[in-house]
Amino acid sequence: MGFALVGFDNESGLPAWTDLRVELSGSELRLEALRERVAGLEAEIESLQKDPSAREQAIREELKLARPGEVVVRFSPLQPPH
Repeated sequence: MGFALVGFDNESGLPAWTDLRVELSGSELRLEALRERVAGLEAEIESLQKDPSAREQAIREELKLARPGEVVVRFSPLQPPH
């Protein structure tokens, strides 16, 4: 009987364990997403370090620059009609 009471105690029993499992699952998903982001950033770093054209492109995009003779086309987000 005592085991049954402890098992259903909201602070230390089965509900608390279930909440922790859900939280752990969410944390694992966030961790995996962050690992993928880190891998992508590491690949970008490697590309920028090894490839001068990638470095030039990144600089031009960041500073919104164009080479002589190039035409830059900028798109603005669509505004809903009034």
